[in-house]
Amino acid sequence: MRTDLPIVLALAAKANAFFRGSNVRLEVLAGHPAFARVHDLTFVRQTGLGGEMVADASLPWFRRLKNEGVNRIRPTLAAMKMDRTADGAWGLLSEGDRGLELWTPGVGRRFEGHDDLQPLRLTLTSGRFDRWSMKPPMSVDESSENLQAALSAAKLHLEQEGQSIAANAVGKFLSLHESGSTEVSGTLESLVADLDKCAVPLFASAARCLALLETTGWLTAKDDSARVFAEPLWSATRLALETTV
Repeated sequence: MRTDLPIVLALAAKANAFFRGSNVRLEVLAGHPAFARVHDLTFVRQTGLGGEMVADASLPWFRRLKNEGVNRIRPTLAAMKMDRTADGAWGLLSEGDRGLELWTPGVGRRFEGHDDLQPLRLTLTSGRFDRWSMKPPMSVDESSENLQAALSAAKLHLEQEGQSIAANAVGKFLSLHESGSTEVSGTLESLVADLDKCAVPLFASAARCLALLETTGWLTAKDDSARVFAEPLWSATRLALETTV
């Protein structure tokens, strides 16, 4: 999985838990699994003369945004490429007294030797975001139906192509989705505690689909027959992640 994706989603989940009044541990650098390899975290707001550091930890950033009238953070993943090629503007959207801002992640490295367990530096830099390019968010039910339809279409396509093993694998994911399974594994499991309970089954399904797309390589395959069903599945997956986090 891309290093920056679970980090960005974890930040959004923690921020929204903070805005809902949660009193769970909110500082992501204090042991959050998604930040296990992150040493430095900085939030910078672009200004006419350069950049203004807003915070150097997650909790001060949440408080700053709340003071500026922000009551929710919304991930936007449409321009993120799974293979890192030609990323567009993606990250976290906030709206308050400063207007609509997009906080874009940038991951760098510090140089403390090859045995450094926390080599990463994460900077989120804000910039203005075009309101007219922002689509209204889906409801959990709408997003769930959208992901179910994408899984069904992928399964049907694989069956028609004679790829029975892959079709059975997608069929299992479809069955888990329809049953409302909350089974999540890997780094994204650590986000569940910060989500609304009603959103957890859809988030779990999206997390499983994300893992499927990454392990199969369907999105980066040169074969057009793979991308014809993988791209709609990725679109439904990232919409589900945006909706639930």
